[in-house]
Amino acid sequence: MEPSFDKITRSKLYEIGSVLWDIVALSLIWLIFSIPIVTSGASSAALYFALYKRVKKESDAAIPDFMRSFKSNIRQSIPLSLLYTIFAVIIGINIHIARFGLNGIMLPDWYLPFAILIIVPFVILYPFAYPYLARFSTDTKHIIMNSAAIASMNFGKALLLFIISFVSLALMVLFPPCVLVVPFVASYLKVTVAEKIFEAAIEQEKNRDEASEEEGGEA
Repeated sequence: MEPSFDKITRSKLYEIGSVLWDIVALSLIWLIFSIPIVTSGASSAALYFALYKRVKKESDAAIPDFMRSFKSNIRQSIPLSLLYTIFAVIIGINIHIARFGLNGIMLPDWYLPFAILIIVPFVILYPFAYPYLARFSTDTKHIIMNSAAIASMNFGKALLLFIISFVSLALMVLFPPCVLVVPFVASYLKVTVAEKIFEAAIEQEKNRDEASEEEGGEA
């Protein structure tokens, strides 16, 4: 007769409880490690990495995966976090001035569309940066350049990732209890979108290397 403990751990209810635990635990640990704004990038990359390992069934130790990724990426993520935070603040201030003026001086009507249009570079630079940081080891310069190149070639997907980030942040601000679920769900959606692109890029690079080796062998 199967021991009762094994029956419990193999039950559907136990599996559901495990998933719920990961959702809440990862969401809360992401929030805690994101409170210092300069560490928010490492926290986002760590959450992405933990979910990537879970989705690919390479690990079921979500919290240790999060901590390992956070520690390995913390230094490199700080410049990225500062860059994107400053960029976002400039965009917000610029749109606010375009709408309400500066010290009583109203700007021309054409300036508001221009101010909103500045979001486009941010959509290119931001969405793939932290997923890229979570998945690949390289310097900050190449994280920015490569993630921007991927976003430029997949602008629709980059816009989708940006919308996911914006909506999730808005939900957490407007309805704080969402913080127990939203970070996990948002990162899971990012994994499903970004990994298809990463896998295609890795496959292309592999084929390119194999073709180069064949050409070298023939020569």
